[in-house]
Amino acid sequence: MVIIKNKNVIILTLIFLVMFTLNLLTPLFADDFNYSFMWDKSKKIENLIDVVKSQQMHYVQWGGRTVAHTLGQTLLMTSKLLRSFLNALVYVALIYLIYWHSQGKKLKFSRNVSIVLLIALLCWVSLPSFGETTIWLIGSVNYLWTTVIMLLFLIPYRLKLLSNAVFVKDNIIQLLGMFIMGILAGWSNENTSLLVLILTAIAVVYFLQKRMMGKWMLAGFAGTMIGYLFLILAPGNMVRASHMEKPADYSFLLYHIKVPAFMTISIMKFQVPVWIAFIMIMSVLLNYLVRNKLSFKNMLITYGHDFLYSFTFIGFSILNNLIMFASPQFPLRAGFGSSVFLIIGVLGLLRIEVTKRLFNIKIVKTLNIATICFLIVTMGFVIRQYSILYHENNARMNSLNNEKQTGNDSVIVKPFSIDKSSPYQTLNRHVFISDIGGNPNVWPNTIYAQYYGFKSIKELDH
Repeated sequence: MVIIKNKNVIILTLIFLVMFTLNLLTPLFADDFNYSFMWDKSKKIENLIDVVKSQQMHYVQWGGRTVAHTLGQTLLMTSKLLRSFLNALVYVALIYLIYWHSQGKKLKFSRNVSIVLLIALLCWVSLPSFGETTIWLIGSVNYLWTTVIMLLFLIPYRLKLLSNAVFVKDNIIQLLGMFIMGILAGWSNENTSLLVLILTAIAVVYFLQKRMMGKWMLAGFAGTMIGYLFLILAPGNMVRASHMEKPADYSFLLYHIKVPAFMTISIMKFQVPVWIAFIMIMSVLLNYLVRNKLSFKNMLITYGHDFLYSFTFIGFSILNNLIMFASPQFPLRAGFGSSVFLIIGVLGLLRIEVTKRLFNIKIVKTLNIATICFLIVTMGFVIRQYSILYHENNARMNSLNNEKQTGNDSVIVKPFSIDKSSPYQTLNRHVFISDIGGNPNVWPNTIYAQYYGFKSIKELDH
C-alpha cells in the first residue's frame, strides 16, 4: 500500500518538476509586459495598492476578468522562481482536482496509479494551446488558475452528491467561505464561469428535491451569481467591444456559425483521446448489459449518481464551446474548460465497477508503461524547445544591455528561431511564443520597448 502511494507522489512530483522547469525557461511576452505596468502605463506595478488601482482602471476601460488579472499582476511582482513554483503547483492541483471530481472518495487517490497517469496523459495531450494556457503566465492565470478555483469551489457539491454526510457546515465562517469562493468562481472566465453558475443552480434544485439542502449551497450559488454579474457587466467590456472594428468580410454566418464551428472542431481534435476513452468505456458497459440481458435501467439504479454526474459534465463540455458561438472572437484557448469538463465526465464513468473489466492487469501495466514513455519523450522534447527559447532570450537580454550602455534607444533584435506556426516545433502548441515584429510602432513592440526603457525596438528582418 505504501509503495503504491509513493508511486502517485513520485508521479505528481515529476510532473511538478517538469512544469517548474518549463516555467523557469519561459521568457516574458507582450501581455506579461503589459500587466507589469499600471493599466494607464504611468509606471510599473510596485505593490498591492498599485494592483488594486490598476484593476479598477482595467475594469472600467478594458474588461471584467479582475480575478485572473489581479493574480497575474501580483505574480509579476514576485521573482521568477516563486511564480514558476506556484504555477507548477497549480497545474498539479488541477490534476488532483480532476481526480477528486471524477473519482470522489470511493476510489482512493493512493490506490489508483493508472487513473492518475491517465489524467496526466489526457491533460498533456487534450488541453488546447497547452503552452498558452498552463505555462505562459498571463494565459495561465486566465485559464489554469481560474479553472482550479472553479473546480475547488464545486468540490463540496460533488462530495454531497456522493454522500449525505456533512462536508461543509452551515456556520457563519463556512457560509462566508462558500460565498467568497462562489464570487471568485463566477468572476473568472466568461464561458466556463457561466457553466459553473448553471451547475450550481442545478445542484441547488437537485438537493432541494432530495431534501439534502444546506445553507452553504445557497451561499455558494449567490456568490457565483454575483461574481458572474461583476464579470459580464464590467464597463470595460463595452469599451473594448467599441474599439474592435468589424472585419471587412464580416457576416453573421461567417463569424457566428462557420468560424466557431471550425474552432469547435479544432478543440475536439485535441479531445480525440478523451472521446476514444469514452467510446471504450461505453462499449464495455453496453457489452455487459447485453451479455447479462440487463436493461440500462438496472445499472442506473446502482450507479445513477455516477451517470448523472458524468453525462452532465460531458454535456457541459460541449456547451462550453457552443456558448462561444455568440462571441465575436473564439480563440482555441477558450476550449480549455471544455477539455477539463470532458476529462472529468469521461473518467467519472470509471467509478462504475463493470468498467474494471475493460483491462486486465497485464494490459493496465502495459498502458502505464506506454503512457510513462510517451510523457517522458514528449515532455523532454518540449523542455528542449523551451531551453532553446531560454538561451535565445538570454542572448537578447545581453544585447539589450549592451545597447543601453552605448546609449542607443532604438534597437533591433534577432527573432526567436522556433517557428510558432509549426506543429512540430511547438509540439502542437505545447511551446508558446508571442514575439515582437518588424514594425516598431505597433503593439507589442511599443510595450516591449517601454518595459526595457527604449524608444523603439523591432525584429531583425529575415
